Amino acid sequence: VTKIWGVSNTTTIELSDNITLKNIFGYRTNDSVTVGDNDGSPFDIVDTYNIIQTKILTEELQASGSLFNDKLKYTVGGFYFKQSPDGPAGTQALEVNAFFGLSHTAGYSYFTDKSKALYGQVDYSLDWLIDGLSLTAGYRQTWDTSGGCVAQQVFAYSTTGVVQNTADNPLPGEKACKSGNLGQTVATSTTTAILPAAHFKKGTYNLGLNWQITPDALIYGATRRGYRAGSYNSPLYDAFLSGVQTFRPETLDDIEIGTKLRWRGSGMNGSFD
Repeated sequence: VTKIWGVSNTTTIELSDNITLKNIFGYRTNDSVTVGDNDGSPFDIVDTYNIIQTKILTEELQASGSLFNDKLKYTVGGFYFKQSPDGPAGTQALEVNAFFGLSHTAGYSYFTDKSKALYGQVDYSLDWLIDGLSLTAGYRQTWDTSGGCVAQQVFAYSTTGVVQNTADNPLPGEKACKSGNLGQTVATSTTTAILPAAHFKKGTYNLGLNWQITPDALIYGATRRGYRAGSYNSPLYDAFLSGVQTFRPETLDDIEIGTKLRWRGSGMNGSFD
């Protein structure tokens, strides 16, 4: 069962004939409960119970416009993102009971992820050089942080079924995780760890050349750099796997050359990309 509630708003203000100010706001909550019988049999071989309770806030402010008789079009702006726990289950509360209780654990994750960015892009007409030719250039600087708390409970072999989120084993919550005391539980052992905020930053870009030969024929070339922030893996890993508790950012560079061709005939429309 998943319940998602959200609200969004886009406000646009025309400051002048050539300048537009836009604000984009979003807020969403996610409350999800998933019960899994991964082995597909009537026996308690691999049973899972997964709960997610998070909230996401986004805010973006951008200005766009044109200069030099519309030869140059631009967009500049800033972006903010925050995802955090919104209940005692937090980012994830996952219980796994495998092989009739031989391996029975519950892992809890409470992460707060933030992302801030400044960006800008320009499109410049090169009609004075070749009719239909234009240049696109953009840059974005992003700053990301990720941190929180993780915990794990280990249950005895005799503990059957799933027990988290019950009166005997309630969900601990982020505050309890950070305190190191998960409260009432039927677990035989518990461990917690605070994962300090990890910081990442990266500049990304796109650069493209476009030639609109006719209204139905476009040739283009582009090079881009993409980025994805690093963070922590969860739940809490043991000493043997502690070296992969975190993962580093990913960067992707690509080069693309292509065409966009549109055609019409016999009452049909089509395109080749």
